Amino acid sequence: MGAGRRQSIGRSITATQGIVSRVGVSVPYSQTQTYNDLIETTAPINPGNSGGPLINLVGEVVGITTLGANGVQGMGYAISMVDALPVIQKLLK
Repeated sequence: MGAGRRQSIGRSITATQGIVSRVGVSVPYSQTQTYNDLIETTAPINPGNSGGPLINLVGEVVGITTLGANGVQGMGYAISMVDALPVIQKLLK
């Protein structure tokens, strides 16, 4: 499956190839807030589809999609599981 191609899985779920291009990326979100240590991916992240898993080739969740690149199509960012897991565990308690 080439970059940007979609493969239908079932009736309404599609998967898009997302290549990790960089890790440890810092992205300014506002004048006072910067997201640090993000995973940059070619998986498009648009309003309404963030929060899904970023998985590797063996099906392990390596990140949680967070935000799209402002003004750039076909690029997004995910929070690594190293950073997300402590928050998830705290919420479960």
